[in-house]
Amino acid sequence: MRRLIFRPLVMMLTFTVGLFVTFLFTFMGDALTRLFDEPAADIPALCRTKSTVCYDACAQPDMREIEQYAIYSLLLNKLYHGGHTDRLLIQDRTSVGPIAYKSNPGVLDEIKQQLPLMQEETLLSFLAANEQPHRFDKHFPLPGASRFIESQQLDDYFSKEGGGGGGWNAFHRDYPHWGGFITVSKVGFNQDMNQALLYFSSACADTCGSGGLIFLVKEGVVWRIKGTAATWIS
Repeated sequence: MRRLIFRPLVMMLTFTVGLFVTFLFTFMGDALTRLFDEPAADIPALCRTKSTVCYDACAQPDMREIEQYAIYSLLLNKLYHGGHTDRLLIQDRTSVGPIAYKSNPGVLDEIKQQLPLMQEETLLSFLAANEQPHRFDKHFPLPGASRFIESQQLDDYFSKEGGGGGGWNAFHRDYPHWGGFITVSKVGFNQDMNQALLYFSSACADTCGSGGLIFLVKEGVVWRIKGTAATWIS
């Protein structure tokens, strides 16, 4: 029968290895827990939808949409706080107004000449974004008592078919406390998101209105108007 021989060095090594392995698994376990609990910024978080138990990737913020609404807010607040009116009526459908660049390509050359600082990609982005009208998100914040007006209602007022819909007389009858309405387009941006171009107009009667393209540049975190093009006044 063998006698058990206790070797102090072997016991110490075994004890040390055991502590190391225990620490390693504990540390790795905590690290994995943090990894799954706090997803990296470049990994979409998972969201449970109300209609299903499945998980979908959360929608990431659309920076173009965020900057677009920032520009709308800038222009609308300039009108609202400029003392022109205490309320604004905004058409809920985008438009480029009477700028006939599709039927007259020469208009684009004039726009480039009037806005020499504008990059080509900014103009191309504007044209692509406005290939067709878009309806606004009704949750878009408006200043004061401002509100949207249905584009179909405006079409009904100013339709020329069947004798028309009453025009401005009908409009002012239904909206006696509103001077007129505002129309804006979608915003075009350059790739660096520091240039923007959009159409903006206001109308209050047959011979009362103005509009045109507005060119903006982002300086730091602030958008600033740097020029206008294809403007009109009636």
